[in-house]
Amino acid sequence: MGPFWTPEREEDLRQRFDRGETARTISRDYGVSRPTICGKLDRMGLKREIDGRRSQRRPKTIGNISLPPRPLKPIVPIKTAPLLLEIHELRPDSCRYIIGDPRSPAHRYCGLTSKPGQSWCPEHCDRVFGRMA
Repeated sequence: MGPFWTPEREEDLRQRFDRGETARTISRDYGVSRPTICGKLDRMGLKREIDGRRSQRRPKTIGNISLPPRPLKPIVPIKTAPLLLEIHELRPDSCRYIIGDPRSPAHRYCGLTSKPGQSWCPEHCDRVFGRMA
């Protein structure tokens, strides 16, 4: 058996791509995986563009209902300055939100009073999880 990607098959792939067929449809017809088709299209330099940008994922759907994209959480400014404590200075109720690169020995912890049952102060909980009731 010869190579899978013959010049004829490459031309067929190029034509189907130009017609707007999806990699999933083409992969089913060829009997190969979708990543195989995507990889070949990439190696051939074929990329779908919308308004001069590379295409983005389609919105998620449930049946015929399109779900809106999940909004990004806004960065909540910290109202109270952290205490910048070292780990041995933390109390049981201290906020353990890490300030700085945790791999660096220079990192510190917020140290403000944490929410009951939480490891972080209310402001850092809001920053990480969004507004909590």
